[in-house]
Amino acid sequence: MFEEYCVKMEHAVAKEKEKMLGELKVLRGDLKKMSADMIEMKTKMACVEVMQAQLNELRGRVDSLISSNKRRRQREKAAESE
Repeated sequence: MFEEYCVKMEHAVAKEKEKMLGELKVLRGDLKKMSADMIEMKTKMACVEVMQAQLNELRGRVDSLISSNKRRRQREKAAESE
């Protein structure tokens, strides 16, 4: 009777082990996918940072052009007043 119990337990343990190995494979697959997603997101973030730097540079240029235009208009008004 004890031997039958041991055999049943061995089968139950083996079955549970197979189930856990299957779950582990699924988790490993999920982890690989998440890792790939993280790499993709880091790449996209790097692109966003470059675009942000370019945008800031363009804003600086626009601000400079606006200031130059204002100064030119002021000079023109001053010249007309004289």
